[in-house]
Amino acid sequence: MPDPKREDRSPAERLDASGNFFVLALGFEIGLGVVAVFLGRIIGPVANDFVPRMSDLWSLGWGIGVGTLCALPMVAVVQGLQRLNIAQVDEINRLGREQILPMLRGLNLLELAALSIAAGVGEELLFRGWLQTLITGPISDWNLGSLVVGVLVASAFFGLAHAVTKLYVVVVFAMGILFGTMLVATGNLLVPITAHALFDFIQLWLAVAASDNQAPVAGAR
Repeated sequence: MPDPKREDRSPAERLDASGNFFVLALGFEIGLGVVAVFLGRIIGPVANDFVPRMSDLWSLGWGIGVGTLCALPMVAVVQGLQRLNIAQVDEINRLGREQILPMLRGLNLLELAALSIAAGVGEELLFRGWLQTLITGPISDWNLGSLVVGVLVASAFFGLAHAVTKLYVVVVFAMGILFGTMLVATGNLLVPITAHALFDFIQLWLAVAASDNQAPVAGAR
């Protein structure tokens, strides 16, 4: 059941809680990227080595475009999964409604976008740019065995880092395989970064919008 204390908070208190959540979540995701870059500088590989340089406008635009196209079917699949009448899916939806949505509802679109971009950059730098590449090695050393192991290991850690429920770990693990495959197929880390960030943004936006539409009217019984 929803937390009565959370439901009884004033709009100002909810807004303050959302602001605190935003700062903490944004700092955490940015911190993951900093850790990835730090580990890359200390023990290698360089986490952002597969990110196009700012002067390479073609690779930047191509990476964003392909990442966008990759994100859309992922959103469709997950949205379909969320509508299935399965106990494990209902549990994920319930946890989202009770624990995450109350923090998100006070955020505007720019803040949701900032969180999504930070998650895409920070998590992809750590799990794909650093961990996966640590196992696969540079492109010149890629072979089928190292690629499979690298993608699977990075995806496993990615899933475990999102250990909300068993099904959620499996779903995120599968998404990690997709993100890892995007990097292998394109050699451009901006592709999984964009797909990850856009997926997160659309999911958050849809969840907040649905929650707002279902919110009871003040004074209604």
